[in-house]
Amino acid sequence: MSRLLPISVITGAVTGDPESVNEVIRNYTGYIAFLSSRYGHFDVEASCRMEAQLLQALFKFDLNYT
Repeated sequence: MSRLLPISVITGAVTGDPESVNEVIRNYTGYIAFLSSRYGHFDVEASCRMEAQLLQALFKFDLNYT
């Protein structure tokens, strides 16, 4: 599986398509879980905060890159 998300998924997520947003979240779930683990324990609160920050950044993302 490629680590890069297709531009169509990113565009859909930025415009609010629920399936695309879920795909972006699924793509980063492993990384968020890794960052939320400390000393062998999973911090649910940290995971939720990071997911919320990802969503905030996603909806602020500017697609006008030309």
